[in-house]
Amino acid sequence: SGSEAASTSHVAPLVSPTHTSGNLAKWAVPPEAGRLLCLLERKKANGMYTLTSEASGRLLLAACFHKPKLPTSSSGFYLFSDTHDLRRESPTCLGKLSSNFSGTEFILCGDADGESSPAGSRHAHQKQFAHITTESPSLLHPVARSVQVCMLRAPPAPSEAFQAQFSPSSGRRRTPQRSPRTSTSDSADWSEHSSGPSFGSPSSSKSPSSSTLNLQALSKAGSKLPPEVIKVVSKKPKPHPQTKMLYLDFGGRSPAPSIKSFQLCDESEKVMLQFGKKSEDVFILDFQFPFSPFQALGIALTSFF
Repeated sequence: SGSEAASTSHVAPLVSPTHTSGNLAKWAVPPEAGRLLCLLERKKANGMYTLTSEASGRLLLAACFHKPKLPTSSSGFYLFSDTHDLRRESPTCLGKLSSNFSGTEFILCGDADGESSPAGSRHAHQKQFAHITTESPSLLHPVARSVQVCMLRAPPAPSEAFQAQFSPSSGRRRTPQRSPRTSTSDSADWSEHSSGPSFGSPSSSKSPSSSTLNLQALSKAGSKLPPEVIKVVSKKPKPHPQTKMLYLDFGGRSPAPSIKSFQLCDESEKVMLQFGKKSEDVFILDFQFPFSPFQALGIALTSFF
């Protein structure tokens, strides 16, 4: 519950108190930064999820599931820039991931002004950052979920600010409980210094809150998307060259098979985000431009409804 999670020891947030936490968390990873390799940890005791950078051990974001008391209210995950206060009314609450009744369609919303604001306020959670639709593994593709994402094209974060937050020497470190780290040196596609993505950088340097598009309507319309909106789909499993069984190649990052796993790719099938199981309550979440930490975590959390 929120009260239980609020008692958790404080962990350094993604953004220092001198910056607006909502803004940096909702900016995309700079194209020149390559892939951001992260761990998503599930804490069943208090229903909290934490996303940390493997390079620095620094907390990026946290999330807590809220089950409403009234049947007319929707359940969902609230996302936070800190673990110190996980109440919906907290100023560190950045947004909410809501689901339909069947758990196949999701909306990730956040503050309309791109900054943290109390979740109970009149203007909180009015902006759509992503619309996600999912399908459970089928007989044709039993090893992974089918995921489609229609999301806002967030401008890349300033390189200097990004490096200051994610370099191993910055901020306070934390040591999450996890299985031994798996080297990614054998995976050319998921090295931290791989080439940039095929998505072009947006020409505007405005805040990612500059648009109020209805992503849910755009995703279902099937018409040409406006330039500030991106659509990505999950990669379909392919037969293994030796075993001929369907699989997704996580480059050694996800040793535990799970139906929660998926990879999102562009039209050329270049993987831009991958989510997979590492151990019982630890998952890998690797992403790059055009995804922001806020969008990446929201997309990953759809696996836990």
